Amino acid sequence: MIDDHLQVRLTQRQALFYFRRVLSEARDQRWMVALCLFGSLLEAGVEVRLPQIMASGIDQFMISQAAGQARIDGLMHLGLVYLGLVLLAAVMGFLLTLGFNRVGQLVVERLRNHLFEHLHRLPIGYFDGNPVGRLVTRVANDTGTLSEFFTGVLANLLCDLLKLLVLLGALFWASPRLTLSVLVLAPPALLASVLFQRANTKVNREIRRLLAQLNAFIQENLQGLSTLKSFTAEAKMQGDFDRQNREYFGVEMRLVYLYMLFRPLFGTISMLSLAIVLWVGGWQVASGQISLGTLVLFVFYLKMLFAPLDDLAERFNVLQSAAVAAERLFLILDSQPEPQSGEPVLSSQGRIEFRNVHFAYDPLKPVLQGVSFVLEPGQKLALVGSTGSGKTTVTALLQRLYPLVEGEILLDGVDIRKLQVASLRRQFGIIQQELFLFKASLRHNVTLYRPVSEAALSEALRISRASRVVEAHPEGLDRKLGERGNQLSQGERQLVSFARALVDDPPVLIMDEATASIDSLTEQAIQEALQEVLQGRTAILVAHRLSTIQHCDQILLLDQGKVVERGTHRELMEQDGAYANLVRHQLEKT
Repeated sequence: MIDDHLQVRLTQRQALFYFRRVLSEARDQRWMVALCLFGSLLEAGVEVRLPQIMASGIDQFMISQAAGQARIDGLMHLGLVYLGLVLLAAVMGFLLTLGFNRVGQLVVERLRNHLFEHLHRLPIGYFDGNPVGRLVTRVANDTGTLSEFFTGVLANLLCDLLKLLVLLGALFWASPRLTLSVLVLAPPALLASVLFQRANTKVNREIRRLLAQLNAFIQENLQGLSTLKSFTAEAKMQGDFDRQNREYFGVEMRLVYLYMLFRPLFGTISMLSLAIVLWVGGWQVASGQISLGTLVLFVFYLKMLFAPLDDLAERFNVLQSAAVAAERLFLILDSQPEPQSGEPVLSSQGRIEFRNVHFAYDPLKPVLQGVSFVLEPGQKLALVGSTGSGKTTVTALLQRLYPLVEGEILLDGVDIRKLQVASLRRQFGIIQQELFLFKASLRHNVTLYRPVSEAALSEALRISRASRVVEAHPEGLDRKLGERGNQLSQGERQLVSFARALVDDPPVLIMDEATASIDSLTEQAIQEALQEVLQGRTAILVAHRLSTIQHCDQILLLDQGKVVERGTHRELMEQDGAYANLVRHQLEKT
């Protein structure tokens, strides 16, 4: 799982590593970044110049012995220069913010696209260990955190760093002695920043973990709300949610306490620095070592110096959140995708062979143990057995939804590991018992946005008998389905599943008990279509109702991942073994 790979705290080197990876998405915007950085330096120079104009006005015209008119003219001139520089700084700030934000939003957009694309390329096994709610949090919340980093921190942080460097130079130029007296407070301020950063990183990581856990819990409960209501389990789930919510509240309060400690501490250091300036600077003014204008200049510079430091706590929070978000996003992007290379399958005959296939989701719990069979083109194979015997796993391995480690699976005599995954899967039409419908039109749910001719679509609807679903609504194929297509009955959903599988006219059909959960009328319609659907196609049927597989060419009875019986229905009934007992047991129940 994603959070299992996260360390307790990101080091500065690790944070910089992830920030470099994020910024690498803006390689083609390097000239814009360079221009913005140069503009930030100019803006810092302009802002540092403003207090100097004020100091000049004090020394040259306010406390000087110059003539009255000359003093007024001089102050008027400085005032106009000051106003011009303020307007220039405002325009530069607007352009710099726009430039930095444009680059930042472009980076976030690209990352979000890469994530969405990469998630579709990951193997199914990845999603078995990572809840959907947690992944949604990654794509939505963590990219949002990076967006906040670019828009709220990066531009200001770079400008502030450049401004701090210019300010320190200006302070030393104005009065080296006064500057050194102020810098006495730098070590405790730096120590406080380091301690805050460490505590803040740890708390933010915990907040992110608990938020993802909370989102996953909410999503799962909303998806299973009808089940919870049916079994009156709402109170139990509410208790679990209250516990998780309290834990999240506790960690958020720890962050509040950190702010309550850090901000007053920095405020105290700022006030002490101002006291030192007034004390030492006042003595220097009295002794004639510096002018009154220089002291005022120092006070303004000190305010400018501590202004970004006052926001340091909030920026630390966003920085650490962004570093953690970047780490988690790159953990997804660094996950090994399904292999895309291989030989394309242009046209399959539908011959399938399993050779001594072993498989396990958990190394300690084997699912398939030495499964072997041959299915010739056009033949029908039924897989029967109790729940957990490995029936669905056989079909999943055939589609390369999970990597095969031991044994061989051949399509038309070629190991499927040598075939291109996408072209391999196009050879199969999958008829699912539990059909997933998207919030889209009925047409798009049948075609899944694939380019399908109207003739092929009409033929698939006719053969599958799904045309009755289309004709039941005035909008026909343009009928909009809601979330998960809940307005369709189970029988209608099954007919749509048939049509979806047939629309590409695949040479192989995989049917996961297509008639297990539908009414008798719809089952009759499907049974009528099956003869036409299966004609000339290889088919694998995962069967629960044994009455639907009596005419299959081969039946495999699986038990704990092993083939314990094989043959036709007649042959297995004559053997009077486990299969015959299953048939009799089902007949007794009916």
